[in-house]
Amino acid sequence: MLAVVLPHIALVAMLIGSNPFGHVLEARGAARAGTVVGRAYSSEGEYEAALSAESGLPEGFRVGTTGFLFSPIEAAKGTTAKMNITVIVADKPSSSWAAVLTRNAFCGAPIKVGRARIAAGAPLQALVINNKISNVCSGRDGVTDSEELCAAVATALGLPGGAQSVIPASTGVIGWSLPVGPMAEALPAALASLQRETLFPAARAIMTTDRYPKLRRASACGGSIVGIAKGAGMIEPNMATMLCFILTDVDVPRAELQRILSGAADRSFNCMSIDGDQSTSDTLVVLSSQVNRLALAAARAPPRRVEHPTTSHGPKSWAPPSWSVWLRAFSASLAHAPSRPEIHGRLPARPVAPAQSPRTNVPRLPPSAAQLRPRPRSSAHPLYPRTPQAKVLPAGDAALDEFGAALRSVCSELAADVARNGEGTTHVMRIAVKGAPTFDLARGVGKAVVNSPLVKTAIAGNDPNIGRIVGAVGSFLGKAAPGLDLSKCAMSIGGEEVFAAGAFRLSPKTEASLSAHIKAAQQQAVKYPTHDGYVEVEIDLGVGSEECTVLGSDLTSDYVEINADYRS
Repeated sequence: MLAVVLPHIALVAMLIGSNPFGHVLEARGAARAGTVVGRAYSSEGEYEAALSAESGLPEGFRVGTTGFLFSPIEAAKGTTAKMNITVIVADKPSSSWAAVLTRNAFCGAPIKVGRARIAAGAPLQALVINNKISNVCSGRDGVTDSEELCAAVATALGLPGGAQSVIPASTGVIGWSLPVGPMAEALPAALASLQRETLFPAARAIMTTDRYPKLRRASACGGSIVGIAKGAGMIEPNMATMLCFILTDVDVPRAELQRILSGAADRSFNCMSIDGDQSTSDTLVVLSSQVNRLALAAARAPPRRVEHPTTSHGPKSWAPPSWSVWLRAFSASLAHAPSRPEIHGRLPARPVAPAQSPRTNVPRLPPSAAQLRPRPRSSAHPLYPRTPQAKVLPAGDAALDEFGAALRSVCSELAADVARNGEGTTHVMRIAVKGAPTFDLARGVGKAVVNSPLVKTAIAGNDPNIGRIVGAVGSFLGKAAPGLDLSKCAMSIGGEEVFAAGAFRLSPKTEASLSAHIKAAQQQAVKYPTHDGYVEVEIDLGVGSEECTVLGSDLTSDYVEINADYRS
């Protein structure tokens, strides 16, 4: 009930002059340090009101949550734990979805189920998520347990695709088995709470050691993108983040959505680390309700030069075809339509009859550019005419670019939220590496800094020990690129140069300035982010044009205490 009421509280606060989205603060610290803090919050209620105001569900979704107590069979006798179950369901099966999963060799059972769903390529309609237990390498058949839970959700909701249209996700203790029986008993309560108003209850329900929920929103192509994430420890993704679920009502072809999501994950979640440990359960899923067919975005897109599909050579100049060519094209489209489902914006592997969609008269995005590559004249269209039923929007179209930019924004902001919410975190480092010969080397340099225990502890103590940063960079490059010329390498903290031409540039005044910059970025250990500032570090290798920004957290005694007592 609180989650449903919060948006209205936020609106009232705005009307009476309060700012539910937090305070925008001036720069703090040294003058040369630049703006450290942007948006800030003074209380948990203010932060949650801000999130709730942005948490409205995209059209075509329902969300429900519930919690229950149980006794883990692997734990000591008398141990009681609480688990939350979250169900996210679309109004109809969707062919517009994508996922990126962990690459950990000892992955959880839900990851194995998710990989099977990706390989099958069937429409997706629901997600079922639990915290407390990750269902990894337990003494039971974890895959069967996850499948049973998916089947229970599908049966209770009457999903036409059955269990195959449900993806599970679990997070929590590794080695314990899912309490399938108690979960099945609690499932009706989760389904009874399904509502169309807000994603905020799910953002809170999926938490484990997180101090506060994380939710981000963006608008694109006449629709919306809303994402939630959890994660505070065991975080150095090699795919996405611990758990992240993004909902949208924008209908994007699955191949294009997968391409966009993979790229967004690689530049956001894969460029973030809290403790250098990759999770066994990392899951990132994007699901579209396919309500918004991008008609408005398509109308705004500039005219597209269409190549003849039978052309086997490189790009050619384009001229308007004659009326006879258009006539032949139209005739061919009628002749080929029954066997060419991608013309109607659907992937060839999953043709859907027009009668099955209540909005077939609304233009949809077609397949990726790879699906439109030249085919033999005997089976190819002579031209793809633009008609209301088949609007051609290739990968370079403005609509896809707009959606991709919005999705990348949501992923980047959630990645920053996860880093800021790290277990025991009091500072977030933002390492901007440029002048590198390759993107991977730039990312490696950034991660070498944020994963260095010596750097992390120095930052925790507000100590601008630049020597530790230089040492971490040099250690990595000595292994990854031993012959690299570093004569032009330069480094700065908070905008102030501290290293250049192989020598430090330090003084008592510089030390005081750097320390002030780090202190300005310090967070309070409370159940909300006090601000969104960073310890800004820039490293210019001076040998190339590639760059990468990596986020990381400091290392405090609280991190040790949390993980020492994690299972208890």
